[in-house]
Amino acid sequence: MYIKGIEMNIKQFGILVDRYLSGNASAIEIHAIDQWLNKSEESTEVLSDQERMKLQDELLQQIRQAMPDQAPLKQGALIRLIKPYLRIAAMLAMLIGLTWLYQSYQANKTVTISNNKVTYETYRTPKGLKAMLKLSDGSLIQLNAATVFKYPKQFQGATREVILEEGEAFFEVSPNAHKPFIVHAAHQIDTKVLGTSFNINSYRATGRLTISVNTGSVQVTKASGKSKKTMGIFIPGQGLSYHAKDEQFEYHKLDATELAVWKNNILVLKDADFNELKQRLENWYGIEVHLHTKADPTVLFTGRFFNKSLNEVLHALQRINHFHYELKSNKLTIEKERKPM
Repeated sequence: MYIKGIEMNIKQFGILVDRYLSGNASAIEIHAIDQWLNKSEESTEVLSDQERMKLQDELLQQIRQAMPDQAPLKQGALIRLIKPYLRIAAMLAMLIGLTWLYQSYQANKTVTISNNKVTYETYRTPKGLKAMLKLSDGSLIQLNAATVFKYPKQFQGATREVILEEGEAFFEVSPNAHKPFIVHAAHQIDTKVLGTSFNINSYRATGRLTISVNTGSVQVTKASGKSKKTMGIFIPGQGLSYHAKDEQFEYHKLDATELAVWKNNILVLKDADFNELKQRLENWYGIEVHLHTKADPTVLFTGRFFNKSLNEVLHALQRINHFHYELKSNKLTIEKERKPM
């Protein structure tokens, strides 16, 4: 994309917007953004009224939190203040292909790890949205939709410990041989690294946790009572899945091109039954899915969809296994194919 005086890609544009919002942009960058905003008044039309109001409420809350020592602003003044932010969010929505962007921070929670009191912040991505976090050590975490991730503002002690409470995340860990990075996930499974990149998929509804290594190596352990059992050390192209129902591990090899393709807006289904299909569609498109059919283990769906609309995906899946669906507003109903009258 091109802003007068500054040519950049989407990633660079995001960095510029971050500097603009934090007050760290240069005079040239501020001027370029201001000119762009003045020409982008209509860009908020990509958001529905409900979405715009929700984003506005989020921004109002963040602005209030950012000014604790100042006299409170009236609602009208706050709304005038965030109009540029709304236009930026709307344009980013068009560029990145999301409906709208916002941060949803929850109250801090305190946990005890290694007898040190560590305060964790919680980041939640809603269904239909993805996000990226940069931790205090420089590590980058990309969060898939419907994910709950906990992390400390500053890492303390001899380790860097985070919690993937629910969902899926891709980790690019900054190297530090003296301070291992540990991800605590569901089913008391821990992944320990020094500096590497890997993906963890841990949606509880599936009853499965999968770890896949992109670069470097990871050590995976599972707690058993007061002890921990090492499940293995994995290198690029390797990983494992844990099935909660029968408490069994399955080791697997993977194609690097298939690793964390969700980051590139590619929806992949592999032998998914109706229950898994429901969960994947809800998370991916941010909709509500109702199943009026039982999860027949012989009815499975496999497919790969890049930047496809919900209707396009459903039409393609109907060619694999016949079913009827009805989509109204934000609700999708799936049932067995109706017999002709």
